[in-house]
Amino acid sequence: MDYNYNGYDRGYTEPAMTSADYMNRTYRWMAVGLLITFAAAFVTAATPLLYVVNSLYLVFTIAELVLVYVLSFCQSACFAPRRNIW
Repeated sequence: MDYNYNGYDRGYTEPAMTSADYMNRTYRWMAVGLLITFAAAFVTAATPLLYVVNSLYLVFTIAELVLVYVLSFCQSACFAPRRNIW
């Protein structure tokens, strides 16, 4: 198989980026995500918010699934190549 990547948009990477730079950028985003998760878990466990979250667990689960479906639809609808119907 012969793949041609000349027209491929790499988006996240830059042409002069080394693999070390790429890994640093990737792990930086992962660390930020873990810090946000830790902060949310700490606030939930350290405050009475835990009882609100526990009683609304099913509502939050359904809202999360709806959000995933909406974002998936928006991604496919907003970033799909435009086609002329006429």
